[in-house]
Amino acid sequence: MGTNASTDAAPSCLTGPNGTSRERMTTRVRGLLNKPLDRLLVAERESRDGRILHYIEGWTAINQANRIFGYDGWGMEVMGEVGFRPIHLVDPDTEATLAVGMYSAVVRVTVRGCAPRSDAGCGFVTADTPEAHETAYKGAVTDALKRALRYFGNQFGN
Repeated sequence: MGTNASTDAAPSCLTGPNGTSRERMTTRVRGLLNKPLDRLLVAERESRDGRILHYIEGWTAINQANRIFGYDGWGMEVMGEVGFRPIHLVDPDTEATLAVGMYSAVVRVTVRGCAPRSDAGCGFVTADTPEAHETAYKGAVTDALKRALRYFGNQFGN
């Protein structure tokens, strides 16, 4: 997994994997990362048990990364295969099927001037249709991307 960034300051990134000197994260980027997240970027949804969940959407995380790091200052890659596991999740109250499978992915985010950060994500298949599998597959990758970006601090919904 990736290195955890402090919630009080932007990550300090100095060296590559072989101890080689790398470009430092710019003062401008560190300053943007240290700012509080704009509450207008936070989405809400209700959980099955009635709690309100706060999160940032995938497109918001990508827009934030482009704004902060620059379009050519960061990248992501899926590490290995996106996995699939059949499961059978049922609502205990209604006995309705909640999921028939789960995709999992690991994504590594690389930012100029920092060591890569990685994390895992998942997406549940809600019906056994091609569209539901496509949505869950993409959801697993997006979830992993958002989780990896969290290591850069509050600008990514940490």
